[in-house]
This record gives sequence, C-alpha cells and structure tokens, in this order.
Amino acid sequence: MCMKKLLLCVLVLLMQGCSGAVSQPSDIHMDGNRYEIEQDAQLQIYVPNDSYGRELERLWDERYPAHKHALHISTTKKSLNQQDIVWRSDWDALYETVQTYPLTGILRHLEYAWPSEFERAALQNRFFPVSGKGLIYVQNTYTAARRGLTEQDFEDFKNLKGVKDAYYQNRCRDYTLPFFFDREDEEDAPISKNEVIKNQEFRERLHRYRSFHEVLRLHDDTLDDAAFYEDGRYVSGLLMNDTSFSQSNAYTSMHLRFSPMPAYEDATLRPVLDVYGFMVNKATRYPNAVFAFLQLVRSQEGIEALLKQRMFPLVQCEDVERIGIYDTYVKQILCAMNASQLRSSSYIKEKPSITLMELYEKKQSALSVTEQSLYKRKRLSGTKSHESGYNTLDTDTVISVLFFLCGYR
Repeated sequence: MCMKKLLLCVLVLLMQGCSGAVSQPSDIHMDGNRYEIEQDAQLQIYVPNDSYGRELERLWDERYPAHKHALHISTTKKSLNQQDIVWRSDWDALYETVQTYPLTGILRHLEYAWPSEFERAALQNRFFPVSGKGLIYVQNTYTAARRGLTEQDFEDFKNLKGVKDAYYQNRCRDYTLPFFFDREDEEDAPISKNEVIKNQEFRERLHRYRSFHEVLRLHDDTLDDAAFYEDGRYVSGLLMNDTSFSQSNAYTSMHLRFSPMPAYEDATLRPVLDVYGFMVNKATRYPNAVFAFLQLVRSQEGIEALLKQRMFPLVQCEDVERIGIYDTYVKQILCAMNASQLRSSSYIKEKPSITLMELYEKKQSALSVTEQSLYKRKRLSGTKSHESGYNTLDTDTVISVLFFLCGYR
C-alpha cells in the first residue's frame, strides 16, 4: 500500500511539473505572453462579492483598453452552463456536471502559480485555484513568553507539556481533523465501511488524538471562545484565516504569530483548507478572453485585489516577499496556509454519497462515541485490551452510530 501511494504521488508530481509544458487548446493564441483576445469578446462571470468584481473590471479595463467593458460580472450564483466563468469551491467543482473548458498550458503563463498541493488530481486543468479559507495555527507570543516558551518550542507539541492553557481545544467541526487526515492520504478512494474504524491507521490516529488531549491536559468543557488568543489567556490554537481582529489588543500589539501547526508524535498536523477558484464553461465563445482574465486574476494586481477583500490567495511561500506585502500578519498567514491540507474526497464504498470526512464532521457526538468506544477500559474483567489499549469489541457499535449520524441505515 505504501509503494502504491508513493507511485501515485510521483505520477501526480510529474503531471503537475509538466503541466506548464502541455500544449494549450488549439483555439488559444498568444502574442508573446499575452493572449490574443477575440475582437468582440464579452464574458459572463460569477464572482463571490461586488467589490471584488468591480476591482476585476477596473483592472481589466486598464490592462486591455481595446476591450473595455468586456466583463459582465454578477454576484448572483448561477450554474456554469449560464456563464462563461464561475466561482466555485474545489469541493463543489468535484460534483460539477457541466463540461468544462480545458485549462491546459495556462500555468506557465501566470505571474504567480498556486502551490501544487492545492490542486486535486481529479480537477487538473478543469479548476483554476485562486484563494483559500480555513483554520490556521496562531500563537500569542506575549503569553508564551510569560510561560517560559520560545519560538523553537512550537516545533513540536511535546514541548508544551505542562504549560498552562498551552492550546485552545475546540472539538467541533474542522478543529479535530488535523489528527485524523493528512494530505498524503489517497485521494478519492472508496473505503469499505468495515475498514473505517477497524483499520490500523485510524486506530493510531485516534490514539494520537487522545494522547494529545491528555498530555496537554486540555479542557473537556471548553466552549466556543472566539477570542482565545488574547493576552494572558491561551498560548495557541486554531482560528479562521479571515478572522476580523479589529477589536483585538493582541493583534494591534503585534503579540500574534501565525505558523504551521507543531508536530506531535512524529506526525505532521495539517488544518483543512477549502480552496476557491474559477471553472470555465466548455461552450464559451471567447476562450482567449477567458485565459486573459484568468491570467489577470493571478497577476500582481489580481493578487492585491484579493487581499483588499481579505481573501487570501494561494501562493508559494517563496513568492510572498516578491508580491510586496507589508503586513507581517498577512505574510505569515499566506505561508502558514501552505502547510494545510485539502478536504478528503475519499468515500464509503457501500454508500458513495457519504464521504469519509462526513463521519468525523457530522456531529461532535460522533467523535465522542468513537473515542469512548475504542478506548473504554475493560475494568470489570480486569484484562488489558490488545493493540495499545484499543477495545476491539465495540467497533461494530461505533460504525453503526457513525453511519446513523450520516443518515445511512
């Protein structure tokens, strides 16, 4: 299985590395590094908000004065067959039924490419990644220093053992997913329902999560605390990358640091990042105008347009300085995003409509039931369970509860 995953990763990397050398569609024409826009081009485009749309229109008219007013941008969500270009999450793009125009060859003509880790193999040349939204790791450097911690201590969670309120724990939604998924996992794989809980990898990850909880002495009763990162409270935790800090003293005092999550038990922990970008209708009459628009989106000006909306572009960490961003926090956030992972697209073999991730996201109670069932001590019998304390007798119950929560009878 490891060799199979390795070969798959090598194949994907080769495909991504060569994507810039792939020939563009035959109806795409260029003059140098600029696309030859069709004379009568008119593009219907859906974007997520008005201000971003207006900024794109302004940039287009400045760059292509001979094609002013060629962009007709709407913020009313429509299907792809009603538009030339639509804004989508990569998750929704996986289930898009309308045929898309191939985006082959465009990568080598972009000023700023996206990190290859955030391009799904199933969406290659069908989806154009632009920005990301999700949890990132943050530390309060003031609180950390007061508790005797240095920047190097945040390389591994084991260094935070015994530190008061070292990590803000929220058991809801995406906060627990770094412990159960990794971007090295196989993509779009059918998993038998009987293997969901019983496989050794899941058991090891569950054990790691429980160990993390116990070693750092995390609170079981922590409620949703939107300002856990303020001075004198928690040392670190996860929060959304688009959080508004307008009322934060820690933020204005430069007491925050954004970075990849520390490792734990030799495992890399990665928060989930939802990727957003564009898809193109295969029936578009103006493919060169489309490519010119996408090229603009990933230009210097296009990246700045995203940042004005507090939308965080997907860029290589080494490109952050080249972009010329002066906000230290924004630079840290963009680099920290590179250490994230996509949502797992693997699914239950017997019920493809249920993704593997749904079994963990559905409700907090699902995780609680799983933990309690797999770790319940056999105190009455006085015996020790095999495989590092796992109680294998309860796995059928766990599977039943998880599938019930997901609506699978």
